[in-house]
Amino acid sequence: MGVATLSVLSIPSCSDHHAKGDTASVVSTPFSQSFGFDPFTGSWSDVQREQRVAACMADRGFRYIAKQTSDLPPPFGTGTREGVDRSGYGITLGFFDKAPPDPNDAVVAALTPSEHQAYMFALVGPARKSGESVPTEKLGCIPKTQMEMYGFEGQFPPALQSLVDFFVAGVASDPAVVSATKRWQGCVRALGYEVTDRPAIVHQIEGRRDAILYPGSGAQVGVSDGSFDHAAFRELQTYEHDIALADFDCDQKVGLAVAQGDALSRLETDYSNQHPGFDLRRLSSTGSDG
Repeated sequence: MGVATLSVLSIPSCSDHHAKGDTASVVSTPFSQSFGFDPFTGSWSDVQREQRVAACMADRGFRYIAKQTSDLPPPFGTGTREGVDRSGYGITLGFFDKAPPDPNDAVVAALTPSEHQAYMFALVGPARKSGESVPTEKLGCIPKTQMEMYGFEGQFPPALQSLVDFFVAGVASDPAVVSATKRWQGCVRALGYEVTDRPAIVHQIEGRRDAILYPGSGAQVGVSDGSFDHAAFRELQTYEHDIALADFDCDQKVGLAVAQGDALSRLETDYSNQHPGFDLRRLSSTGSDG
């Protein structure tokens, strides 16, 4: 009997695990450079996640190769039009594409059955029900990393959520951002889309996606029992593609992402100067910076 590999379908989502109050991704800022975290969207980099999993596995005596792939498009408003044309917001386009080869497949394939079992237990941990609390030290390295980065069941640690809320509010109130946002809204509406902001677009697409994927309760019954509505999903993909291009073109025209990035960079710099020795990774792991 062959050894199971780790490769899975790539099912990207650009905001499913973000903090409450998430909004448009922006250009690189001091926090993203230092910690691999964007406090404006509440999203960690894939590199930061993979490095944490690798370090956790090493602590448990196993080898895990940090993957250098990303399941998300570049920060919105800072990538290329070709990238947006291909990926949209990263919600439905390419949804069922297979993930690139996982370097850990070879690591797992070289293990004996008993070693493989121990490896997977260290990586994934014990089975737990949705909502069941398990001590962090007893979690597998993947859920442990998820817990440290995003909190229990996707709920950010309060201290980290407060920090995100602080930066989101600060950026939103910046005069240049307020002005660019109004121009962006007018531009997108002129193209036929009645929207207020990017989170509203993203949440709408995610809601329509989930309604198609999960027409009943429980697992992905729409895929497993044959009730999956392919025509509706293709229609949603077209909608995501078209509105993402309109969004991107308007962003480039009015400079919304640039204004947001400039505002966030100033806020982060001021915050770091006011809090010497601040380490956001410690904040996410413990819930406080003390």
